[in-house]
Amino acid sequence: MTLMTDFSWLRNFKLLQFHGLPALLVLFIINFLGIFLLLIIQTTICQFNAPLGIIIPFSLCIITIYTTWKYNPFNSLMLLRVNKNNILLLLVTTLLMIIVYLITNRYSELDY
Repeated sequence: MTLMTDFSWLRNFKLLQFHGLPALLVLFIINFLGIFLLLIIQTTICQFNAPLGIIIPFSLCIITIYTTWKYNPFNSLMLLRVNKNNILLLLVTTLLMIIVYLITNRYSELDY
């Protein structure tokens, strides 16, 4: 129970130039953007091919683990690879994929 109530580790937590609680907030925002980007990629691809909509985001996660390509937007989801450029790239990629999703959703015809 002491592990749940002892927050002394929070004072030493550092992410980029943030310390403590703001660092946790930045980490939460980064993780939210990464998961949201994976979901947007999945739904965009699922409109055209449902099995590929599952396989491509899954393979992107695996590729992110084993490669250190610096322009991978999912690099900021790994704590050792977080920097300002990766966060900006994740944000820009998420915004671009939202635009692509809205365009494909508007002009695709669903056959029910």
